Amino acid sequence: MRIIIPVFFFLMLTGCFETGKGSGLSFGFYGNRFALHELKGNERGDVFLLSTRKQFQNDLVYKNFEQLVSDALNRNGLRITKDEKKAKYVGLINYGFVTQVSTVSTENYNVNNKDILLEAENYPINAPRGRVKKDMWGFDTPNLIYDRVLEFYLYDISLEKSKQVLYSKITSEGECNNINSMAKDLTEQLFLNYPPKNNVTELLTLDKIYIGTC
Repeated sequence: MRIIIPVFFFLMLTGCFETGKGSGLSFGFYGNRFALHELKGNERGDVFLLSTRKQFQNDLVYKNFEQLVSDALNRNGLRITKDEKKAKYVGLINYGFVTQVSTVSTENYNVNNKDILLEAENYPINAPRGRVKKDMWGFDTPNLIYDRVLEFYLYDISLEKSKQVLYSKITSEGECNNINSMAKDLTEQLFLNYPPKNNVTELLTLDKIYIGTC
């Protein structure tokens, strides 16, 4: 017991503990965050939020992400408005699963008479076929893993022409194949220590036990 217990907890904390198919347990959140921005951290004003894909604007999953992003922006001194005429900023939210085959769409938005032309990736919202998870020795396990992603764009529309001031993205690999179940963790890590480091890829971790893989 003196040997087994420390090893067990080490594997749990490092995320290397393999539970086996059907166990319904996975450990830890790991994400890579990247951002490009011109923010100083003292920005204030009203933000009008939109989906990067107009057809999802009233989708319940988008609404969940929108509320989480709203809370994160509020914690960092920005306010959310439903009235585009009051907006100083426009935030656009994109999320889904990363796949080997991707498509990009271009959307044009007009918010308070300011045009925003955005080219964003069409990530699938329903999980694709996952990849086989390897154990700590490099052998295949019965479990599958998925690459989840969340992106946030911020535009300043208080100027004569709209100007992008932030692009941020977090990707996370894990066993959960439900993007809505990952919304809270993805959003919290994307906005951790906001504004993020500029033009730097950061590895972010979160000690957490997922039951039922999500």
